[in-house]
Amino acid sequence: MNFALVEKKTYDYYLSGGWVALIDLGNKAIKADIDYYYLNYRMGIAYYQVNKYMLSAYFFEKALNQNSGAYDDSLLVSTLYLDYIYSKNFTKAEGIKSHHSDKDIANLKFIKPVSSLYFEGGSSFSDDISTKAYQERKYYFYKQIDLFKKMNYYSADIQGYILPNLKYQVAFSGLQIERYKFYKEIPDTFEQNFTLYQNYFFLGLNYSFDKFYIKPAFNLVSYQSNELNIVAKDSIINRNIYDTISQKANDFVASIEAGINYKNIKAGLAFSFSNILQGKQFQLATDFIYFPNGNFDTYLTSQISGLWENGVSYMIVKQKIGMKLTDFLWSELSLTVGNLTNYNSNNGYYVYNTRDNLKSIAGLNFIILLSKHLEMNIVFQNLLKENYMLSYPNTLNQTIEKTNYYFQQLNIIGGIKWTF
Repeated sequence: MNFALVEKKTYDYYLSGGWVALIDLGNKAIKADIDYYYLNYRMGIAYYQVNKYMLSAYFFEKALNQNSGAYDDSLLVSTLYLDYIYSKNFTKAEGIKSHHSDKDIANLKFIKPVSSLYFEGGSSFSDDISTKAYQERKYYFYKQIDLFKKMNYYSADIQGYILPNLKYQVAFSGLQIERYKFYKEIPDTFEQNFTLYQNYFFLGLNYSFDKFYIKPAFNLVSYQSNELNIVAKDSIINRNIYDTISQKANDFVASIEAGINYKNIKAGLAFSFSNILQGKQFQLATDFIYFPNGNFDTYLTSQISGLWENGVSYMIVKQKIGMKLTDFLWSELSLTVGNLTNYNSNNGYYVYNTRDNLKSIAGLNFIILLSKHLEMNIVFQNLLKENYMLSYPNTLNQTIEKTNYYFQQLNIIGGIKWTF
């Protein structure tokens, strides 16, 4: 393989529309250190013609680096502009549009103070009340349980640009978690239904430069409840004293992620420090997203996290696959496994400060494009949780036994997104 052969054949393929053959020969030539402006130009056109927009943009950018005068080439600029639009890289689309020959496009504004609004909400449709812990609660001389009943969730999210390469995200979300507590010490029985309120205020920034990005974020977490608790012990009669007390706390998650966008791959490394439920957590995560077709028709996400809390470490693995089903419908399948209690994901956006031990999250998400600006999300989740009960069977055996068991929490969440 030599320069003359590559130049002749790729030009012939370019004229005849042999895009697949051009891509195959072009990649072989580049591996053989034959790399020049017109080859990258043709590779950019070829990848665009087969709808692989991320790879098309990569080769056009190489061509521009080899020949800055190519900004005057209307075909290159207009095609690269569309690559950025279809790849949802609006920061780079904003940068290239000024070179576009179409003045209407050159005057478009992608960098807006408010670029999108998103609202979602949902509820759970299963509980811990149907478990053996509840059904047999009165069969013991001593019994202590704290059970999940229902969850209601809502969230509002706004995103926009401060500068062409600096994007912000602000979100507020809330959880209302209904629970049931039961204490039994013969001859007394205490029980209570109560609601745990959790609120989250998230602020994140995304600063991008060339192929790199950095994303600092902060999430303020607050919760409150009025619930029945053991407040003291009467040593004379050897019995617990119970009372309803008010509990309030403010926690936080501070995180930062840095990464790179290269061809059809996005790779990042995230670190977070949090103070959740009177404990301190350190989390390190690797994030990898692969677009095998060079567009959003199919994407694979893999994340591996290490969580350290109170001298104990856990590994958490998250996998997701997204696929375009029709011109207006996408689906996503996801699975997260590990010890997820006090774990955070999406650079601190989601915080799992659940009272029950969370073991896994399986999700199915449908994204429906209703119009150019309107999008609807429908999310189904199955959470595997672990709870426990404390008991002893009779007055002769007062050794308290802890019994662990599992239950499932099923959630359905719906959302609406408006893009300006």
